[in-house]
Amino acid sequence: MAAFALGVFVYALIKSGRIDHVLPHPLRWVMAAQALVLLAAGCVPLTVPHSYVTVPIAFMAGVQLGLFRNIGDFNYVAIATTGNLMRLVESAFGVVIDKDPVAITAFGIYVRVIGIFAGGAVIGAFATLAWH
Repeated sequence: MAAFALGVFVYALIKSGRIDHVLPHPLRWVMAAQALVLLAAGCVPLTVPHSYVTVPIAFMAGVQLGLFRNIGDFNYVAIATTGNLMRLVESAFGVVIDKDPVAITAFGIYVRVIGIFAGGAVIGAFATLAWH
């Protein structure tokens, strides 16, 4: 929880623009750090305590949740898909019942976001089977 909260603090610091003069292109650095943390977490042996994996991932989740929350005008959740599923169903309602043209765009975005989540889960499952 503390690592996640610290990640949210770092997100707020980046979003405020206060580090732009020290660290140019902070979003690029965040993406690189996320990739490295996840790569390192995937290489940790099973004998290592779980906190060595969960704490860095929780920190990066806090950063990611804050920095990556919109696709254009539409909100999404970058670290879990349940909120995105709720928005998908809401936009489907808007398409089918209200005939709302904005809902059509939202529906397409949420279908893609959830599809990417699902695709990542499937790839991860097969990769896990292949590596163990």
